[in-house]
Amino acid sequence: MGNTNTKETVFKSGWFKRPTYRIPALLFHENNFLAFCEKRLNGTKDYGPMNMVLRRGCLSDEGINWEPEVKLYPENDSKDTDKKRPMNPVPIDVGKNHIILMFNTYPENTPSSVMQQSNTRLWQIRIKHSYDGGKTWSISQQLPVDHIFSDSKKRPIPSYCAVGPGHSIKLESGRLVVTGNIAWPKSVGESKRFNGWN
Repeated sequence: MGNTNTKETVFKSGWFKRPTYRIPALLFHENNFLAFCEKRLNGTKDYGPMNMVLRRGCLSDEGINWEPEVKLYPENDSKDTDKKRPMNPVPIDVGKNHIILMFNTYPENTPSSVMQQSNTRLWQIRIKHSYDGGKTWSISQQLPVDHIFSDSKKRPIPSYCAVGPGHSIKLESGRLVVTGNIAWPKSVGESKRFNGWN
């Protein structure tokens, strides 16, 4: 194999950090690297306009050949992406060229600290599928969250939820295990806790 130790910046921030790339997740599947990342269009802050992006890198004898950046979200042909910012990419290798990408969306200009103390759920968990190793992707769907938190000791659905970040796993049983953190407002009696669900 050729020289694979050559350094290459997969996501390079722009002038004055616009855009800034944050919160990467890396998956290796069928001789290809899939690098996911938040593309923060207005700088380093964790709210404002963002894209969820992907670059695929094919491993060969000459090294890794990185393909151009692809925008996965917002989706131009979906009505559910208006003024939402995507965050925390969580890729999962399901097998047989099937890859799942899970991520959160939040109101574009609402900071996480505000959502954590809100009595209104403003977050979503969305999921996308690829059946060809990450070359093409389905339109994202919102996951129903009621059953995910059905064992939350009769507490309401969390006011804030963040999946991942980073890749998650599929167990031999077929169950997907995804980590994350959740928060309730102080009025519920618990400001924050970390958890995982499957």
